[in-house]
Amino acid sequence: MWCSFVADSTIAPPQVAFAVSRALGNAVTRNRLRRRLRVILSNADVPNGLFLFGGRPPLGELTFVELEIRVAALLVAAQHARDQP
Repeated sequence: MWCSFVADSTIAPPQVAFAVSRALGNAVTRNRLRRRLRVILSNADVPNGLFLFGGRPPLGELTFVELEIRVAALLVAAQHARDQP
């Protein structure tokens, strides 16, 4: 899983988009992944800015908890990138 982030304190609430290609599975799998990501991000402390989340094919096979752990790690990385000068 990957995340592109552009820090911008004027963008509140944060704007999030998902890059979910057909390689991740059929429409049901891709939509389930998007729904799960939305729920995870709605419960997380997401810094202000622009986010683009995406991933490779095994991403659709992850459980909700595994996906939550990966998103949390990406958000921590984004927070550290924002805090760097």
